[in-house]
Amino acid sequence: MRLHALDDVHDTLADRTLGQGRGARMPLLGSLVDAAPVPTDAWIVLFDDDAQFARRGTTRFFDVAVRAGFDIAQPAIDPGQPHSYSLTLVRFLSIARRSLMVEVGPVVAIAPTARDIVLPFPDWSTMGWGVDVQWADRARRAGLTLGIVDAEPVLHHGAIAAAYETSREAASFDRALRDAGISSIDELLKWPRPRWSLWRREPPWNPQS
Repeated sequence: MRLHALDDVHDTLADRTLGQGRGARMPLLGSLVDAAPVPTDAWIVLFDDDAQFARRGTTRFFDVAVRAGFDIAQPAIDPGQPHSYSLTLVRFLSIARRSLMVEVGPVVAIAPTARDIVLPFPDWSTMGWGVDVQWADRARRAGLTLGIVDAEPVLHHGAIAAAYETSREAASFDRALRDAGISSIDELLKWPRPRWSLWRREPPWNPQS
């Protein structure tokens, strides 16, 4: 675990806190990734400080993401929580579903197979708007699979984009769409069925299911 403290470093987390001070989200996350070598077989997880898994105990998020064959995955967001797209909200009676885009936050997991298309984070990004569009475009070209895990949702506390000015972020987002040749974000918010339903032992898109 690698943490960055925007304010004071908490004593109990000092040994895991590798940075301190205010800054933009994506550069700070990039500095944490670069702070020490990452094992080649390890997943990289970006976890904002205003999110937590909704259920107590050990999470199945990674187990489901691996079994589903996701290269980039996010946990769904619990109903009633702040969110940018309805695509990311929990679908009931669903374990997981493939998607055309995985949002850059509040929690996203990158498999070793996707590391080269995700890292390094683009230098034009500050808070992350448009980075997920770039990921979606690169993943499509590389034949990678993106998905949302409904079985282990997260709570997302606080309003979306309330703590920073958004005009620059909106410009970055529009630029990412143009670079990807996408006319509207709606093209990425479609849900490519089928989904992995609760009554299935394995994802329906796996050959052995």
